[in-house]
Amino acid sequence: DPGIPADHPHVCQLSSLLCLYERGFRLHGHHIISELVFYLSLQNPLGAGIEGTPKRQYCKLKLSVVIVSYNVRFYLEQCIASVHRATRGIESEIWVVDNHSQDDSVALIRQNFPEVHVIAKSQNLGFARANNIAIRKATGQYILLLNPDTIVGEDTLREVIDFMDRHPKAGGCGVRMMHNDGSDALESRRGLPGPMTA
Repeated sequence: DPGIPADHPHVCQLSSLLCLYERGFRLHGHHIISELVFYLSLQNPLGAGIEGTPKRQYCKLKLSVVIVSYNVRFYLEQCIASVHRATRGIESEIWVVDNHSQDDSVALIRQNFPEVHVIAKSQNLGFARANNIAIRKATGQYILLLNPDTIVGEDTLREVIDFMDRHPKAGGCGVRMMHNDGSDALESRRGLPGPMTA
């Protein structure tokens, strides 16, 4: 997109915190959501979901996209537009939790994207807690945690969902990410968490 700064490091990559996990897998603790959320979910594949969330069989939609924002109005607008393109034909919803931005992000979303569910907080709750707030309200079978400084490829979500549908034992899925110059983003590949890295 010509309106996006060419030197923005994440402009053409899927977020370093992008992960898709299936509702119904248990996460350890309500405030431990990170780029390793899909690894954590694998540890208890038969457990319950986060407290307060609907179980898988009650999910209304295929995908819920959760974005946490903080003073990133311009990138947020581009991100939501790309999600709209990537979710055509997919029963989905978008949740934005705004951590008390001062750049009119909330007003922008409500004006330009009235279909997006906005949760405007009066203080900065941090990334993990903000994600959990939206996850508890989301109704998708799959949940995507997405950074706002991201452009999502038009076929990416459909391909990832198809993979998850074809692999029912998979607790989550990460994707290949790219920088704006087409080079691979090294954070596409993360190691399994351990006591020193989790």
